[in-house]
Amino acid sequence: MSAPGRPKRERPRSALARRVVASAPGRTERIAKWLVSGPPLVYLLVFFAIPGLIMVLASFRPPGEFGGLAPLLDPSGGLDLNLESYARFFEDTLYAQIFLKSVVFALATTL
Repeated sequence: MSAPGRPKRERPRSALARRVVASAPGRTERIAKWLVSGPPLVYLLVFFAIPGLIMVLASFRPPGEFGGLAPLLDPSGGLDLNLESYARFFEDTLYAQIFLKSVVFALATTL
């Protein structure tokens, strides 16, 4: 026991213990940053990035027999991806007219 008024002597720490104690503030800050930014990041990935990628993949798939999309794999087991939808979009003027009307309405509601 130390006498009153005298500082208490600490036991010497090992090199590993000193390293862990020294890195704790930085580690705590990193964990805090991930706890703050992690949930919004997961939300954006789940509800925006992944559905966006699904839509890009779907745009390369052919239409199904009764609407919708055809299976991703063809009967031989290969991927059934093509550019038919894009070719049809740029060939037919109806799609360009509809696209331009959509852009006009979007601009009108934004401004």
